[in-house]
Amino acid sequence: MDINIGEVCILVKDLDEAAKFYRTVLGLEPTQRYEENRGTPGAYKAIDYNFNGVVLTLMAPTGEDSTILNHKLEKRGEGIDHFCFFVDEMDTVIKRCNDAGIRLVDSWNEPVKRGGDNGYTDPRATHRTMIQFRPKGAREAHGGI
Repeated sequence: MDINIGEVCILVKDLDEAAKFYRTVLGLEPTQRYEENRGTPGAYKAIDYNFNGVVLTLMAPTGEDSTILNHKLEKRGEGIDHFCFFVDEMDTVIKRCNDAGIRLVDSWNEPVKRGGDNGYTDPRATHRTMIQFRPKGAREAHGGI
């Protein structure tokens, strides 16, 4: 199976404050800035930086409606939220996770079934690190903010 790291996502409290480091110290400009899932518990805003095909995402809650991210920040603080592997055999990953007793869920916390195109591990099953799996070539389209 062919696997590549596609994204590292860092959860931060203040998106603009976090972005200052990448601009002032590393001289980087974002490749995109966007907001997703407005008005839902999973709402977030983000800035992406592209490093030779690997995306570094800074992600922050949009406000009080972002209950999922606000809970993570209260419980664990800022830091790596997850990283994403792009795989050429998504169904193989789904089967292997199921066989190993590792729950793989989609963005809405529903179990991923064969043919699924996005899955996250429960961090308790993967050494306190949430891992996302996506098929190779899959990229989410984000709207700018």
